[in-house]
This record gives sequence, C-alpha cells and structure tokens, in this order.
Amino acid sequence: MPTTITVGEAIHNLEELLLRLTPGDTVTLVEANGTPLAVLVSIHPIVSPHPLPDWSRRWRELAKEIGRAWKTEQSALQILSEMRR
Repeated sequence: MPTTITVGEAIHNLEELLLRLTPGDTVTLVEANGTPLAVLVSIHPIVSPHPLPDWSRRWRELAKEIGRAWKTEQSALQILSEMRR
C-alpha cells in the first residue's frame, strides 16, 4: 500500500519504516510543504508461501512411468510418425 510521509518522520522512524516495507509497497518522502523528494521501494524478493514444483524432476518421473506402462514393440516416435501419414 502506498504511503506518504515527511522526511523528518522518515528520519525518526527509518528502521521501523524499512522493516514494514513489503514487496510492492512504496513510501513517498515529501518535504514539510508536501513537495515529493523520493520514493522508497522494497528490494526484498517476494517469497512464495508455496514452493514451486520441480517440473524437470516431474517430467523425468512421468517419462519413466510411461516407459514402464508402454505395451508395444513400436516406439512412441514410430507411432506418432505413422499417425502423421
């Protein structure tokens, strides 16, 4: 959520301000008269609460599973070639 504070407030509360800053949040620093001076943006990476799947490992497992279940003398490539004719 965007926040706007004065430079003086930022100086007094900088550590707390930085700890509260989350990815996607911005803090606009303004002079006492409201003139914008700077924008603080978090550079912390966004950590997913759910780990991303290892697709390479999953594809290898799937290939092994298909290989075990394959019931024909022809390879998958041969069958696909015949289907394209």
